[in-house]
Amino acid sequence: MKRSRKKFRPPKPVRSGKQQPRWQATPRQIRMALLIGGATIVMILGTIVVFSLPHRLTQEERILVGHYDSVRSALSLDDLPAARTAASLVEGVSGDHKDIREAALALSRAESLPAARDAFQGMSSRVIKLASGNTGYYRMGCSMAGCPAPCEPCDTIKYGEWIQTTALVQNPFMGRAHPNCGIVK
Repeated sequence: MKRSRKKFRPPKPVRSGKQQPRWQATPRQIRMALLIGGATIVMILGTIVVFSLPHRLTQEERILVGHYDSVRSALSLDDLPAARTAASLVEGVSGDHKDIREAALALSRAESLPAARDAFQGMSSRVIKLASGNTGYYRMGCSMAGCPAPCEPCDTIKYGEWIQTTALVQNPFMGRAHPNCGIVK
């Protein structure tokens, strides 16, 4: 027996003047979609706000940043022995901050000011992230356009930014050669 295939025939057009849409959202479905969409937007914005808030320093972290500031102060005076001693203190209180501890260890073993400043740069990048947004800490750096004491060569541009506990610029990267090089960011 042969089976005959039925040929596909498109549906016949509706004879009335208007065609009915295949699907139309009910008012309840529209309200639910708006509710779910709005709730999703609120959750996304809430997440963004929570993660954009600054990290609140613990007491141990405040001590760590205080010792870091002692290292910065010693480097601004070109005092390598004092910087190495203060770096040992940072290493001792660094706790879970492995990157800060490693940089402090490298600084405490530095044999020259340039090597100490290299290690301090690594420590600074982590301390900036830790202390940013907390009161009592100033983010410092170079701004060639607004720099009050332009110098050549500028080691501050090479190294980057740092944190201080006072607004009076004491540049750890330029030392006594240009102690006031930098601005509050």
